[in-house]
Amino acid sequence: MLVEKETPLWRDTKDQIKALLKDVKKEMAAERTDLDLFSKRSLLLTIGVIAATMLLIVVLMLVLWRMLQTAFDELNTRLDDISTGDGDLSRRLTVQGSDELAQAATGLNMFIDKLSVTITGIVEKIHNLGESSRQLNATAEQMAGSSEQVAGRVGTIAVAGEEMA
Repeated sequence: MLVEKETPLWRDTKDQIKALLKDVKKEMAAERTDLDLFSKRSLLLTIGVIAATMLLIVVLMLVLWRMLQTAFDELNTRLDDISTGDGDLSRRLTVQGSDELAQAATGLNMFIDKLSVTITGIVEKIHNLGESSRQLNATAEQMAGSSEQVAGRVGTIAVAGEEMA
């Protein structure tokens, strides 16, 4: 073909090319090893970051769940107190934040305020009614005593009228 006989120049060039090819293969193998190591480290780092993030999310969810559960428990306790009739209308729910639970607590507190004012008014009316009842009773007793006196005088007048007749 092109050259039937190798010349020393061609042999040197060929050996240099083979040496270069061998060096390039070694460098590529070293780069491949470095890339594999980098990939493994990156993978482990990514897995670690994902695991830490998931753990943080779980912890935050538990904290949030506990906060919500406490607020719901307090709300349920107050509603149970009111519904069973044992409720202390001077106690109020603590309002923290402006979320739906805080709005529900505010609404319940306003309801308790109105209910407390209504019940206080009813109690005052009952006391007034009791006092009026006592006064009416005293007046009725006075009238009964006066009626007896009048009846006694009428009886005296009747007896006197019969004697005169």
